Amino acid sequence: TLFPYTTLFRSIGAGNIGTAIARGLVKSGNMDAGKITLTRRHADKLPDLAAEGFATTTNNAAAIAGHELVVLAVEPGQLDDLLQDIGGVLDPAHHTVISVVSGATIADMKQHLKEGVAVVRAMPNTAIAVGESMTCLAASAADAAGLELADQIFQSVGITLVLSLAAAYALGR
Repeated sequence: TLFPYTTLFRSIGAGNIGTAIARGLVKSGNMDAGKITLTRRHADKLPDLAAEGFATTTNNAAAIAGHELVVLAVEPGQLDDLLQDIGGVLDPAHHTVISVVSGATIADMKQHLKEGVAVVRAMPNTAIAVGESMTCLAASAADAAGLELADQIFQSVGITLVLSLAAAYALGR
């Protein structure tokens, strides 16, 4: 069954992990590919994903419109520029950001976003594409609703473990 909300899922960074998350959600039967938008910096990498039914684009800021969940799945060195690009577009009343970026703290990301945008740190593995991921999740107490949503999403593609922020950072963020 599809998730009982009208969430549109947006992955910024359609590399290995971003694509694995999207494919896992579709395979689980919980989300249609057409509700998922994937982006990459290079358009030549997108046709195969579009052929699978995903919406695709190279424009991160424009693609966020209409999407409630925004998954950041880029290389650590790309994160600051990405947050500069999309930070002004994210709306605290409508968006939850889930980051799978290695080494990025929630506090660091929040410095680039409007106050109140929920940020959840997720640490999945590529087995997520086949529904076999073990995903650790963490968020601040203020982002409990976003954490609950992320937990629901990632439980559909494996199992989850919610960690305190201190424990998540001890594991390498």
